[in-house]
Amino acid sequence: MLRYRKSIDILKRSSAVCGYIERIIMNKMRKSGFTLLEILVVIAIIALLMAILVPVLDKVRDQARTVICRSNLRQWGLAARIYLDDNDQYFPYPKRILIVRTPIHNAGYLRIGEDPNGLLWPYLINMDILMCPQFEVLKKGYGFEDAASSYCMNTYLGDYPIEPVEIKNEQQVYNPSRVVLFSEENPWIIPDYSIVASNTILYIRNPYLDDVCNNFATFHNAPSGRLNEGSANMVFLDGHVESLKRQYELINCFRLVWPKKDIPGAPNSQNSP
Repeated sequence: MLRYRKSIDILKRSSAVCGYIERIIMNKMRKSGFTLLEILVVIAIIALLMAILVPVLDKVRDQARTVICRSNLRQWGLAARIYLDDNDQYFPYPKRILIVRTPIHNAGYLRIGEDPNGLLWPYLINMDILMCPQFEVLKKGYGFEDAASSYCMNTYLGDYPIEPVEIKNEQQVYNPSRVVLFSEENPWIIPDYSIVASNTILYIRNPYLDDVCNNFATFHNAPSGRLNEGSANMVFLDGHVESLKRQYELINCFRLVWPKKDIPGAPNSQNSP
């Protein structure tokens, strides 16, 4: 929020400078024409302002998209809370939260033109909160142009066959306030970080035992031109929302999705007391 206010302040000051330049130009036009030197000075000032304003405008735009994304995930958390209360605290099947397809075509995200009929959809009932606005911009060129949703569910919660951990009910989760329920992934892969791009499940493997698979997104508020170094938004099982900068220690990512107390294969010093 502080960075957002600083960006707004810069825009206001830049607007004041532009207004001042405009008054100078209008006064000059009333009195006489411009000399070549004066024109060059004005052009140089405008170029300088553009160099200042464009990065600031990009940052403000990215921050606004992040705010919308966090709001979307907060709605997802509320929807999941109602679903859990209606189903005796049992989690929905992660691959069927938005759409239920035949078993052969069970995998994948909700696509444009498809009608949501998944387990969580009756609690969401709003297409506008299914897509992160930043993902909407970035998905083009990565094969996700037809995506109508961008959020994914922690695969360790619910009855998912690849990694059965027997966490089907909320009461089995060790620390709900530190276990991610929904988050987002990049529409591209990052070597040694993720080998699977965005889909409906967030399957972060245990780095002590397995190679990488899915991982959290890195495109929010990223440094200019470095989309692999930004952050992801996520909502935890207790309903609160956080942003997480890219983690280079993969165990830090795994901890946020693992719903049990101890991590298999980890040294005793790495597990919870």
